[in-house]
Amino acid sequence: VFNFLVFMNTENDDANVNTTFYPEGGGEPITLTSTVGALRRGGWNIAAQAQILPGRYGVVVSSSEPLVAALTAFDSGASTGQVGAAGSLGSAGMGSLSGAVPEGQLGLASDSEVLGFLNANTVEADVRVTFQFESGSAFRTNLVVPAQSRAPLDVGKLVSFPTGEAYSITFTSNTPVTARLPTYANNDGIATSFVGEARTMWGFGEGFRPAGKTENVSQYLRLYNPNNDDVLVEVSLLFDNGLGAESTRTTISARSVTSLDLHTLVTGEKRDVFAYYGVLVRAANPIVAYMGHYDPFFPGGFGTLGTPLGARAAIDLT
Repeated sequence: VFNFLVFMNTENDDANVNTTFYPEGGGEPITLTSTVGALRRGGWNIAAQAQILPGRYGVVVSSSEPLVAALTAFDSGASTGQVGAAGSLGSAGMGSLSGAVPEGQLGLASDSEVLGFLNANTVEADVRVTFQFESGSAFRTNLVVPAQSRAPLDVGKLVSFPTGEAYSITFTSNTPVTARLPTYANNDGIATSFVGEARTMWGFGEGFRPAGKTENVSQYLRLYNPNNDDVLVEVSLLFDNGLGAESTRTTISARSVTSLDLHTLVTGEKRDVFAYYGVLVRAANPIVAYMGHYDPFFPGGFGTLGTPLGARAAIDLT
């Protein structure tokens, strides 16, 4: 198992960077220090650091200059039997009091889903986690995350958890926490962070539908509506090579998630060519948008939250 924490100094001055590891279950935090040159990339090969003993950690990167930070992970399958790779951007700040992600795969493309929560504060975090299904039903559970530690939530071990249906995951906490969703889906690792804000517009730069049959590539959108009222959403595919655009509208029920197969939105002559497109999601009220991609030819896949655009609103789950 290999993990690489990487960051980019976007400023014209050197950055003094502290990277602090918080062990799962508690224990003394471990801090690594480094200097990253102006407009340069740096980071850590975590397995090569003698101070970091085998185990699971939450991580906080703090810097004297603004950084972009990401975590990449590769599992060779030697110890787990599952070969997969995943990467995701870090969450800005020390966490949030609430967050959401529209992706939930247990019982669909995945048989393993373990959420990770980091509490870097000096007080205990009481976290309420809610799974909201496409059918409109919900499943709730609680998790205590000790101060300055990481805690897991194994979805597969939740008693009477429903499976076989798309769902979103949301949380609320009495103190800011950071949440990440790593899962093994579609024969690969998939990971994403949570967001604390909903937006009226989300953009995705990746979209591809092969000519003819589409079983070699699948792409889908997951859209979560955190509002107390239904929301009208317009999804637009913006094609290259002069193929124009196509749009469709759908309504997402209050406090619910919907899943869209993007390939069903491609019509006419575009279905007979290799069609590349971007995706723009526009909503009457702020929502959260996620896109998944799977290519069984490799095999492999990825998932990502969209680029947040438009008007914003905090995710209020009270």
